[in-house]
Amino acid sequence: MNKLPAYLILAVLSSSSIEAYADSLRCKKGLIQIGDYKADILLKCGEPFLKDKVFVDNDEVLISKNSTVIRHRNEIDQWTYKLRRGMFLTILDFKGGKLESIHYGNRINE
Repeated sequence: MNKLPAYLILAVLSSSSIEAYADSLRCKKGLIQIGDYKADILLKCGEPFLKDKVFVDNDEVLISKNSTVIRHRNEIDQWTYKLRRGMFLTILDFKGGKLESIHYGNRINE
């Protein structure tokens, strides 16, 4: 049986279709972490390149005689930073004014 070359496996794993997540991020004026407030992040990282609102649908099943599905529409504030050339776009998701997740987009080449 043929084995895939290591370089092919690495290329697939490092493709932009795989999203990486982090628990913290180093900005010019300090470290930000999950749970930090927007004001703290503005002080440490400055204004984002882009601010957006994203709506995510969540289904919740209530246990009862007849299972009932309730659809919740959650609003998430999303800030995108272009920190430095050669790095990835950094996307911060906020829920209720607090940082909920940090993930990365495409590499910045400009």
